[in-house]
Amino acid sequence: RWYRGNLQVIGRHSDALSNSRYGNLQRIAFPFLFLGMVITPIIGFISIWSALFGIFTGDGMWVLWTALVFSVVNVLMCALAIRIDDEDPKLLLYTGFLLFGYKQLVDLLMFKALFEQLFGRKATWTSPRRVGN
Repeated sequence: RWYRGNLQVIGRHSDALSNSRYGNLQRIAFPFLFLGMVITPIIGFISIWSALFGIFTGDGMWVLWTALVFSVVNVLMCALAIRIDDEDPKLLLYTGFLLFGYKQLVDLLMFKALFEQLFGRKATWTSPRRVGN
């Protein structure tokens, strides 16, 4: 639902780069939103397929080394975020799930939302029934 809504916003405001009404902030925020919502998941899946291809063609050590460097950088970024937010350092133990599992799941859901949006599948938005005041 979150991704589908963001994709609808991108589509609804596709003139943001050329319309002066949106100002300079929109010239920064709109491309950033597009990159994060569309391009990043594509790059993620291309990276996975490239790594698998590298392993099967004999470049397994290069893939392992690159994955190790990438993982270390991500663990350091998570450690910094935990430190800045003054959170429990034990949260760093869950970083592996962020890198391998959660990221791929989120990218898959983003692709699902992108294809639904591209092929015109109607989004249904629901709201809870309110009771009381």
